[in-house]
Amino acid sequence: MNDQYSLYIDYRPQKEWSKAPMMLEMSFGAIGGGLFLVSALLGLNTGIILGFLLLVVGKGVFLLADLGKPERFLKVLAKPFKSWISFGAWVFLLFILFGFFYCLPLLTGSGPGSGFLKIFTIILALILITYDGFFLAASKGIEAWNSGLLPILYGISGLTAGTGIGMAMAANEQAQLLQQINAVLLIVLAFLVFSYVNFLRKSTLGAREAAKLLLEDLKGPFWGGLVGAGILLPLLLVGLAALGLTAGSSALMLLAAALEICGVFFLRFVILRAGVYSPVI
Repeated sequence: MNDQYSLYIDYRPQKEWSKAPMMLEMSFGAIGGGLFLVSALLGLNTGIILGFLLLVVGKGVFLLADLGKPERFLKVLAKPFKSWISFGAWVFLLFILFGFFYCLPLLTGSGPGSGFLKIFTIILALILITYDGFFLAASKGIEAWNSGLLPILYGISGLTAGTGIGMAMAANEQAQLLQQINAVLLIVLAFLVFSYVNFLRKSTLGAREAAKLLLEDLKGPFWGGLVGAGILLPLLLVGLAALGLTAGSSALMLLAAALEICGVFFLRFVILRAGVYSPVI
């Protein structure tokens, strides 16, 4: 009897969005979108192509895996102005189309597209790296996600990884500029992560339960994965290089970029896993 009663009063972890395909789809979208956006702004041709492929292939494959059946994707497109999922699918398709034509000249040895095409694809990439945050924030049943911080947190996370990969690929002055930008973004990301946790701890019962999950049950991936490996360690490496206190070797920048990529995965993993439904009574 007590077990049956507990089904109505206990917090219930959401399971639909905690599956691996959802986390991987969000992560590849952020990494690819962030790299594409940064590379398009700074003219890093290799980064433009790599970012486009990471977003389109990585996000696309896991999006179809998350839907279960490819034909469901057509149903998802039905209500772009009434459903966040449908809206995101349309933005993704538009990015594939316009991003392809933006990248196409690079395959012939000339520069990427310019003018309207460049501006439009950058806007689409910006939407895609923040979209998952808006999507989660619209999930009214899970109080921990009802925060305007999530779109900003997700967007900064994607830009951090994008600048991290970019600084490992760029050379000379561009690399130095990206190191400085990356260090600032890592600091902002750390501030946003702790602001989000603080918001949870001072919010509703469901949000406070999520904070408890983050700091206790998920303390390994949160503290060790996201905060330690994904933010603080790369900040140390990039900060020293940006201040000119190290040689800023390519090996160190590659390590920092790899750690920041891991941080993208850890961030989405812990936020999705910490989402809980509040008790019915």
